[in-house]
Amino acid sequence: MSGKKQKTYDVAIVGCGPVGATLANYFRMFGHSVAIFDRFEKVFPYPRAGGVDDESVRNFQTLGVLEPMQANGDLFEADIWFCDANSKKLGAFDRRHLGDEMLVGESGYHKLSMFHQPNVETILRKAYENSDYVDSYLGYDVLSVTDEGDHTLLQVKELDGDEELEIRALYTVGCDGAKSLVQQALNVGTTDFKYSEDYIVIDAFVEDKAYHRTRFPDGAYFVLDETYAGVVGKAPHGWVRLDFIRHPDSLVHGNLETPEELEQATLALIEARGFDPAKLEIKRIAPYTFEARSPKKWRVGRLLVAGDAAHLTPPWVGQGLNMGMRDAANIAMKINLVLTGKAGDSVLDTYEDERRPVSLKTIEAAIFMGKMMEIKNPIFVAIRNAALRLSGASSMAARAQFSDWQRKPPYNDGFIGKTHDLSGRWMIQPTVVDPQGNRKGLDDLIGLNFALVATTTPIGPSVYRFVQEMGGVVLKLGTDFFDPENRFVDFCNKHRVQNVLMRPDRYIYDAGNDGEALCADFFEKLAGYQSAGSDD
Repeated sequence: MSGKKQKTYDVAIVGCGPVGATLANYFRMFGHSVAIFDRFEKVFPYPRAGGVDDESVRNFQTLGVLEPMQANGDLFEADIWFCDANSKKLGAFDRRHLGDEMLVGESGYHKLSMFHQPNVETILRKAYENSDYVDSYLGYDVLSVTDEGDHTLLQVKELDGDEELEIRALYTVGCDGAKSLVQQALNVGTTDFKYSEDYIVIDAFVEDKAYHRTRFPDGAYFVLDETYAGVVGKAPHGWVRLDFIRHPDSLVHGNLETPEELEQATLALIEARGFDPAKLEIKRIAPYTFEARSPKKWRVGRLLVAGDAAHLTPPWVGQGLNMGMRDAANIAMKINLVLTGKAGDSVLDTYEDERRPVSLKTIEAAIFMGKMMEIKNPIFVAIRNAALRLSGASSMAARAQFSDWQRKPPYNDGFIGKTHDLSGRWMIQPTVVDPQGNRKGLDDLIGLNFALVATTTPIGPSVYRFVQEMGGVVLKLGTDFFDPENRFVDFCNKHRVQNVLMRPDRYIYDAGNDGEALCADFFEKLAGYQSAGSDD
């Protein structure tokens, strides 16, 4: 391979969008060497995703990037509305209908926030910019990736230069989108949900701050229009996202193939939605096909996929990016176990065991929502609208519909203990007080570690081993932290447990009344992944 620079890393990441950058930061914090590649040197200037849920915000907290995002005004709490074709409100997922208790998630954050993706991506990149662990190759094209048995091999070329690289990495993760090169290298089949709809996506900027603040609701509203179904979303810093379906039988502005036709349709849509086209500076008009599919395997040998490379979903439940964020936390935790010798690489199979089933259910929910938006039959339109009006009139109905719309099932199989119903569920994050009197989130006491959090004193050889071998954190209520709002106490009482064993991705490994037994089971589970075929 004459003329090629050869470099070696623990992990290679293909794709430096928000999921890839998040994954790089997790490995930075774990202390593993990373090479991350992207064809584009700069962050894409327009927001491609608009909403993050409370779990993603909690991930930002873990990575230490939440404070700069908040200081920069890159996130704001959002609500959801549903409107008919005349922009008349049918129902809503907001404070009035759901209450703060349901809108604020187990993490302590609002269950939906709108965000400005370019700024968020920039902050994620800056977080690892000066790290000794991450080398960033922006403006480089990954030509091929192969699994060589004991490592992966990437052939890489600089796009605006002559540099060619041969990268060896123990593992490669593809965060490279719907046309993923890494997904192709898996050479597996695809689960196709048979959903495909053509939309026009519009990014606009509103310079008039008062107009942006007072004319656009803080969040997103779904327009259930038989002709031009779509969504209007308000983002920070004056940005607005609009989209509408492009059906051949409902096109009234030509075939929407020329820039002139697209612009004419866009301006008409803005006006039809009740906004002044003169107030919106159109930055991008892009025909886009929303699809739903997933490769049948997410991990083959030393190759893994995450984000859109693992699950392509329509955006109607706001979970496309958020699923990718959960992928990143899951992968990083498990590759770290392998690289530190705490588990054999068969533990990586649990990534797919956990993430794929729940992601497919989320995709199904998004498809259902998309089909509901696009209904044309007058009878079904009337039934749908009546159901949404019920949510607008009844908090109980709104809460039931919101639970189904959000739909994030727990893990039923994988790297979990499975002796308690809490196993595989997301752990709450109460605001606690440390022994020095500082208020903070529970995660801030734990860091990026496994943790045993208890109302009683957990003791025994396995607990000691948990601390010594795993770097596990043991926290006892009343000694290591205080619970001024009784959230942890109420959680334990509700589920009749005294000990909760958490994973670094904030999911519960298992829970019960005997911390020693939980830790002993944890080590037995880990031992099962010390497969004879592990090379690390």
